Amino acid sequence: DSAAPLSATKKKKKKKNKKKGAKADGSEQSTPPLPNKAEKADAEKRFMAACKVARDDDEMWVDCSGSLLQDTKARKLLEVLKTNTTATSLDLSANSLTDEGAQAIAAALASNSSVPGLITLDLRDNSFTQIGLNALEGLTKMRKDLAVLTGSKKEEVAQAAQETSSSKGMKDLSDNRLVRKYFDICQDEEPEDISSPQQTMPAE
Repeated sequence: DSAAPLSATKKKKKKKNKKKGAKADGSEQSTPPLPNKAEKADAEKRFMAACKVARDDDEMWVDCSGSLLQDTKARKLLEVLKTNTTATSLDLSANSLTDEGAQAIAAALASNSSVPGLITLDLRDNSFTQIGLNALEGLTKMRKDLAVLTGSKKEEVAQAAQETSSSKGMKDLSDNRLVRKYFDICQDEEPEDISSPQQTMPAE
């Protein structure tokens, strides 16, 4: 008799395990692939290099893009960077920063005395929602000279490529011999005189 309830319990556990990996709408969660050992080592190397640049205070560009950077490490970098007076650009794009990181960045850079020379902060391709974007918008209001870049680099590159393609198409059209000849003919033609015809005097 005890075997029946036991098998039913196992079935319930299996159903619960299946539900854990599913979203509210029933679709499976898409988890990004975990970085391998080499990628982690490279990311750590880039992070340490960025910290050194920030600490040495002798370069204008601090680059920590694509470094698997999370909120905790971003705070560490900002702590090192706080007294830097040389850096004008901080690139934290293509990382794993969340709204919590955006709020920490906004708080750390709110004062003009924190990295006073900073004019560009690149935060594109991170995992911000409207909450994080609002915090960053508040930062730009406090520091009028600081440009904060958000959104997606890929979309910007695609848009730039589309604009380039469009302008190239117009150039190709202007280089077309038939089109040029047509416009040359139109320019060479003199407009007809539509004024009233001159009256000729009858010969005596």
